[in-house]
Amino acid sequence: MMQRAEMKQHSRQTLKKGIPSLVVNWLIPLVLYSLLRGIVATDTAALAISGAVPALWVIVQMLGVRQIDWIGLLGAASFGAACLISVLSGGGSMPLKLYHPVVACLIGVVALASVAIQKPLALILFRSLKAGDPERFNKLVVRRKFSHATSVFGSLFIMDGIVHVIIAFSLSTGMFLIWSRIVTLVMLAVLVLAVRYILWQKKYD
Repeated sequence: MMQRAEMKQHSRQTLKKGIPSLVVNWLIPLVLYSLLRGIVATDTAALAISGAVPALWVIVQMLGVRQIDWIGLLGAASFGAACLISVLSGGGSMPLKLYHPVVACLIGVVALASVAIQKPLALILFRSLKAGDPERFNKLVVRRKFSHATSVFGSLFIMDGIVHVIIAFSLSTGMFLIWSRIVTLVMLAVLVLAVRYILWQKKYD
């Protein structure tokens, strides 16, 4: 039987692991960019250097646990591609602003596609965490809840990507960095609350 206490324990562990990730992915790049703006030649260079921190963090983590983080690896590869495109296009900052929404939209589409083929990503994730009785995941009511959670996850990631594209073309690089983090944190908060409601508001039958 899938116990809510066990599910909450996994959530607390995920949150504990997520705090360092938030610092590395959101806080450090913002502070580093602010410090580098007056030192390096262009805003693009400052953005590239500050953006390299999360990419390096992903690589260090994978080497530490000896396990591939496919989503993190996708983000790191996208950042590398964005840097290359920026150099080839004359050093503009737009590729570095757009790689995040491209990755977010791609993940969102994959999540929605997983629901369409009845293999929701949320269900795969919880199975990999070995949360609760594995046999419970075969029940229709449980699979339906995970399908709803994955649909919310995918929709919010696509929305996050679209909003990031809008602010990338509307704001300066410095303001973009600030607002992009605000937008992402709001989306994550909505995602956590929505998924928590879907999975835990009612007891599994």
